[in-house]
Amino acid sequence: MGGDPLRARSRSLARSTGLVAAGLLGAAISVIRLFATSAQHEPERAVPTPHAHAPSPVPDPERDRPRGDDREPPLVAARPVLFTVIGFLAFVAVSLVGLRAYYVWEVRSPVVTPPRPFAPPRLQTDPVSDLNRLKAQQRAQLTGYGWVDRDRGLARIPIERAMDLIAARGPDAYAPLEPPAAPSPVRGPETAP
Repeated sequence: MGGDPLRARSRSLARSTGLVAAGLLGAAISVIRLFATSAQHEPERAVPTPHAHAPSPVPDPERDRPRGDDREPPLVAARPVLFTVIGFLAFVAVSLVGLRAYYVWEVRSPVVTPPRPFAPPRLQTDPVSDLNRLKAQQRAQLTGYGWVDRDRGLARIPIERAMDLIAARGPDAYAPLEPPAAPSPVRGPETAP
């Protein structure tokens, strides 16, 4: 799936820009609807009089009664909130587009380099001949004679010869080779003086 990387990058940038624009458009429409509905239901405000000795306002019992729509008027100034939200969304959109453009234009190589395989350890230069040599050495130990411990008189004999000696013993083949040592005399209970 080869292709021009610059063309693929421009398509990706156009796609991300389109998604950001669609998100901003949706946010702007919802904020405008909020502003339009809040402007329709704003309470009428009394204009303060510039007189220093103005009489205090007379309470109006009609003002506290619920109107026909039974909705509470908003107490939030919608225009500053609207401008703040739109400004924030515009800042986020411009930042995203700017960061994406910077990434496309500045990053030329892959961000994550693929791992390189390590060289195999050089413990054995020729493992096949080493294995054959080990098998020959073990075969020689199993089929030949040799000393295990010359001082104690222990020798190694071939497996075939050892099996013939065991078979020649008959039913006592697995009896101990040396008779057990004589038990030591047991001392009686000692009495305390």
